[in-house]
Amino acid sequence: MGKPKSKKKIAIVGAAFSSRTLAPYDDPAWEVWGLNTSYTWQPRWDRWFDIHDPETIKGSNPGHWEWLAKQSTPVYMQKQVDEIPASVEYPLDMIRDLYGDYLTNSISYMVALAISHQPHTIGIWGVDMAQDNTKREQSEYAHQRPSCEYFVGIARGLGIEVIIAPESDLLKTAHVYGFGVSETSAWDQKLTARRNELEQRIKIIQSEIQGMKTKYDDWFNAKQAEAMILTGALEEAKYERQFLPYSEGYNDDKQNEKPKSKSEIQPILSGGDVELHALHPPQPAGIRVAD
Repeated sequence: MGKPKSKKKIAIVGAAFSSRTLAPYDDPAWEVWGLNTSYTWQPRWDRWFDIHDPETIKGSNPGHWEWLAKQSTPVYMQKQVDEIPASVEYPLDMIRDLYGDYLTNSISYMVALAISHQPHTIGIWGVDMAQDNTKREQSEYAHQRPSCEYFVGIARGLGIEVIIAPESDLLKTAHVYGFGVSETSAWDQKLTARRNELEQRIKIIQSEIQGMKTKYDDWFNAKQAEAMILTGALEEAKYERQFLPYSEGYNDDKQNEKPKSKSEIQPILSGGDVELHALHPPQPAGIRVAD
């Protein structure tokens, strides 16, 4: 089949560090499609995609739903949502009728819709689909990447030019099976890009960890200082309380002793018992002083 007559070019941009900045943002000949929360770094887009259900979108990232509501360019979602005026219902039935339902990730939805627009070229950047785990079945991309490659195959079969960033894992192999033809250069480029991406992601995580540690240290120091202040206040309260009559800790041997009656105090007031008067100066009834 010959190439479509359209000159339209569609750039599909994912979030992978290795090539997301290499998309043709500055070339007006390209229509740029973005997804999810990539607007935090993506400089330009003409269509946006978030295929998750509304509750997931609302609960995933603070402010994301509000951002979608402010957009004027089309926002493809599961359903049209009144709260998001630019929202467009993704034409799932049409895509399934045309290409089947091997749709395992957002990029596949985007490539499938791009094919239906019959462009001259589809470019894919920021989509690595690399296996991060030793066991492939443990990786999310183990089932996502084949879906993307499936739709790339459909596009090329329809005569659409498909550009894939060299840094991506899509349609990459180290050699041609059986013939031993080496693809070392392309594979090396891909592995180098993968190494650089992983190093960058590790640095970001380490930076986040350090930031959390700093916040924890600040919190810990503040709480420790607060505990010291409270401990000091507690000790002061204990110290002052010992001077209160009949309080715990006040003159424990005489804690239960009752105040002297008026008849007992009278000899002291009259000077009848000088020795007792010297030991116990006159005081109002009911008030005791430490011996």
